[in-house]
Amino acid sequence: MSKSKFNQKFLLIAFFGVLLIAVLWPVAEQEQSAATAKPIAKPTAGETYLANLKTHLKAKVQQASASAVEKIASTANDLGVNNKEVKQYMDEFRDLFQDAGSLDYDKAKELVEKRKNRSTAMATEMAAMGEAAVPSILDAYQNATSGKEKLLLIDALVKNNNPAAVNALETIVNEEKNFSYRETAAQAIANLSGDEAEYAVANMLSEQADSRLKVIAVQALAKYPNSLPLLIENISDGDDKAVQLEAVRSVGLIHNAESMSALQHIIAEHSNLDVRKQAIMELARSFGSEASETLNQLAANSDSEISASAKRALNLIH
Repeated sequence: MSKSKFNQKFLLIAFFGVLLIAVLWPVAEQEQSAATAKPIAKPTAGETYLANLKTHLKAKVQQASASAVEKIASTANDLGVNNKEVKQYMDEFRDLFQDAGSLDYDKAKELVEKRKNRSTAMATEMAAMGEAAVPSILDAYQNATSGKEKLLLIDALVKNNNPAAVNALETIVNEEKNFSYRETAAQAIANLSGDEAEYAVANMLSEQADSRLKVIAVQALAKYPNSLPLLIENISDGDDKAVQLEAVRSVGLIHNAESMSALQHIIAEHSNLDVRKQAIMELARSFGSEASETLNQLAANSDSEISASAKRALNLIH
């Protein structure tokens, strides 16, 4: 074979080799990618509950009538007025709480009562300014110079009790550096009711790291039966015993067939003995004689601590 013919054959083979690699390489990459790709995790029941809440709140906003939208727009134009009025309240509040010097007992008692009554009235009056005043109240909070001022403004938001106020309280929980005021704002949200408050406490349980805030959240969720999946997840998958025990209490307070079944499952399956014992007591406290059959069975349990807890729980019923 001549050298030129050999070179031609070699080039032809090389060409088809490169072509074959170009065709097969993407296929091989796709197969490898498919083999190594992680399956997409399905949302948990708790995550689904939160997502549904968020969707519901978004739908509520979208359903607002044109007149309501116009009203919100018009009140937004009064923001400067609201800022001025809130500032006047804060100036009055600072004057009220300035150093009064040395007073005799009766004068001091009179001043304490005056401060108390006027503070309550100021919070009520600021709340009466409505939803459009909330940004001004939050701004005053963020520029407050004392703890007393912060507590006054949190009280004004609580008394305002509308979606904007809940959002403002949530901002305080998320951004305030002093934990005492974060806790006060969190408890304020927990004491409110409604879709926005429910979402705020559910979100608090899912997003906050501090155990004390999570405990406040699980206590509040007892008011919302639909929160049961989120509570159960925090009992089953959580690692904070204080939160788990309080969540068991909330499951009992929901007081329906699903929560009773959840308590029974916790007693049977949970790995932590204290959580199981708490579930036994909640079964008795929340369901009384309805739980007698389960409790009698548990009283005969081979585990002495489970048996003793069941017997104590039965004593609560009888």
